[in-house]
Amino acid sequence: MAVADSTSLITAAKLDCLYLLREVTGPLIIGPASFEWVIKRGVEVSAKEVSYIRSALDGGWLQMVRLSRGEQDLAEQLARSTGLHRSEAEALALAKDKRQRLIADDKEVRGMARAMGVQCVGMPGVITEALATNRIRLEAFEDLVVRLADITWLSPSVVAGMLTHRTW
Repeated sequence: MAVADSTSLITAAKLDCLYLLREVTGPLIIGPASFEWVIKRGVEVSAKEVSYIRSALDGGWLQMVRLSRGEQDLAEQLARSTGLHRSEAEALALAKDKRQRLIADDKEVRGMARAMGVQCVGMPGVITEALATNRIRLEAFEDLVVRLADITWLSPSVVAGMLTHRTW
C-alpha cells in the first residue's frame, strides 16, 4: 500500500499508466482533499483523466480515506506552516501516520517527506521501478519518459537518471 497525492494521480492518468501505480505500489489511498481536487475539480474542467481515476476508485485499488483526528491536525499544521496545498499536506500526514510510502512529484513535498522520515517516490521513480521489476519493457519505459517530460518539467539529472535506469 502507498499514499498518493493529487499531482501524481493526475500525472499517471495523463500518461495512461495508473496501472503502474497499482503494480508497483499495490493499493493506493488518497485523502479527501486529493479526492476533491482530482475528481470534483476535474469534472468541473472536463478533464478526461477523471474517468481513469474513477475506474481505479470503482476497482477498489484506489481508495479515499478519512483522516483521523491526529492526521487532520498534522495536515493542518503542515498546510499552515509550509504553504503546501491541503491535498499535499493530507497525503504527507497519511503517509507519516500509516508508515506508508508517499507517491508525490512536487519537489517541496518530497523534501518535506524526507524531513519527516517518510519514504517518497515520484512518477519518474515509479516508472523506473516498473522497468527494473520487469513490469514494463524498455520500449514502453522510453515512451513514458518522453511523454512524462512533455507534460511536466523534469530536471536533466532526473531524465539522465531514468535513462540510465537508476531508481529515485
